Amino acid sequence: MDDQEDPPPPKRQRFKHLTFNQLVASIGGDNAKFSKRLMHRPDDCELFFTEALTKWNDQSFGADYTSFVDSLPCDELDTHAQLLLHRRTIADSLLKRLQDPGSKSIPAFCELLSALVRDLKEDFHDDMWDFFGALTNVLDLGERDVESVEAAFYSLSLIVKVMWRALLKEFNSSFVCFIPLFGSSRPYVRRFAAEAFSFVMRKSSNLKKLCCQVVEQAFKVHDDHLSEGCAELFFHVCKGVVGGFHSTAEEQIQCIISGVFSIADPSIREYGVNILEQAVQLIVQYVQKGTKSDLSFLEIIIIKFMESSTSMASVNYSSRLLRLCFVQRRWKNLFSSEKRLLSAIEKVLVFDFFELCFEFIDFLLQCTVHVLSGDEWGSSLGSVYSIVISKKGDLSLVFHLFNNVVAVSYFNSHILPVVGQLSEKIFSEERSLIPSILKLYSLICLSRRPILDGLSKRRSPLLDSPSHKSIREYVLVVLDHLVEIEKPLAAYILATWPWIGCETTSGKSVEHVVHYIQALISGSDFSLEASQLALIAVSSLYQVDKSQLKKVEFSAVGEFVR
Repeated sequence: MDDQEDPPPPKRQRFKHLTFNQLVASIGGDNAKFSKRLMHRPDDCELFFTEALTKWNDQSFGADYTSFVDSLPCDELDTHAQLLLHRRTIADSLLKRLQDPGSKSIPAFCELLSALVRDLKEDFHDDMWDFFGALTNVLDLGERDVESVEAAFYSLSLIVKVMWRALLKEFNSSFVCFIPLFGSSRPYVRRFAAEAFSFVMRKSSNLKKLCCQVVEQAFKVHDDHLSEGCAELFFHVCKGVVGGFHSTAEEQIQCIISGVFSIADPSIREYGVNILEQAVQLIVQYVQKGTKSDLSFLEIIIIKFMESSTSMASVNYSSRLLRLCFVQRRWKNLFSSEKRLLSAIEKVLVFDFFELCFEFIDFLLQCTVHVLSGDEWGSSLGSVYSIVISKKGDLSLVFHLFNNVVAVSYFNSHILPVVGQLSEKIFSEERSLIPSILKLYSLICLSRRPILDGLSKRRSPLLDSPSHKSIREYVLVVLDHLVEIEKPLAAYILATWPWIGCETTSGKSVEHVVHYIQALISGSDFSLEASQLALIAVSSLYQVDKSQLKKVEFSAVGEFVR
């Protein structure tokens, strides 16, 4: 047996994910350099194509390349006029080789194509889309053929840079041809497409119209990868360099959002807003990773759209985008337009078309928890909440808001009085919501116990103000009928009872709770729900008058526990 080990397998060549900007930089990044490089002719010949042929003729590149060269009238390719004369022969032969999936000379053919584009410029227009499709197919090889993919990217970059006027003039057709790139499963392909096409879109004087066309065409395909690619496109339209943004980013973002919001078809518009959400997320992540930029310009743009809304749908679209800006960078909030945000919310609430809906209620919740949670905003938010509960719509939606803000520092002083107003309205107009308001009060009582109570072993009633009169009266009345009501409702009442004020310690209310505890532990219901309810009742009685626990028979408790 041969003791020698097999040699290690050769290292796999990795694909360098060059961006469109990096590829363009390799041929002259800015317009001046690019134009100079494009117009600079080879020293010893008139054509870039002839120079490329000479280069690759000196290399052994297989039968594919040799066959291609043999098909050309090489002796008649010395001048630009001769190239135009034989353009059809050259283009057809080159396209045939690029479309061959078994071709071994793709890098050579891509370089020849790039040279042909540089020579023909606008005259390349008639063949542009055929070659674009062929290059797209080359990219489908992915990392299986690294050199071919890199060469194809370079050729595509050159085509976009040279032919941008034609791409812009036929924008709809151009975008449709780019869809395979935007919808690619490979992130680097989508990024390339976004960077390349954003270069074209920035040249337009009607960006708003182009954004509508992008969304409408993407909607016809309805692919997740395509929507991600479109979001990257919108992002790269405004993205700058070194962590910054394009000099006209503010105007561009306004056009993009305005274009999507103006789409007439609700289904297409909703699809467009989903793309906008992804684009805003990319902008936010870009700012989070950097150190130079902030989100203030984006915040103000979206807030302006919210303030100029003409329907609740428009308000909700803006709120969906704005809430994405509620992020942190190095544990510090990036959102800096708090006053403008509060002003926008107040303006929205006075719109004639405003009505309660879950989207806006949830947005207000996110504003409270993530942006306006400091004590300085308590008074203003209290006024906002008071207006909210007076608006038309499904009043039950406000419980999503109140149930999730009990932990904010100013809840007791500014939000709790509004809860009292809500309870008065429910007991007088919306009695079907009584279980919901009881649940809210129980949550408040269980989570908002002052620290002083624990230290001094005293209770400071939370609900002794006039605004909570209805809930106090209801709890005291229902205490005598706990056995007759559903267990969840009884639990809410028992959790609230110790905190409603001086009426709590009255002999009758304590006696009712003692009787209820006795009924629970002596009954035949030993379910987990019954056990938890008994624990709540005992805990509440202990807080009010622990001496009354002596009236509960110990033997009955032992039997209940077993």
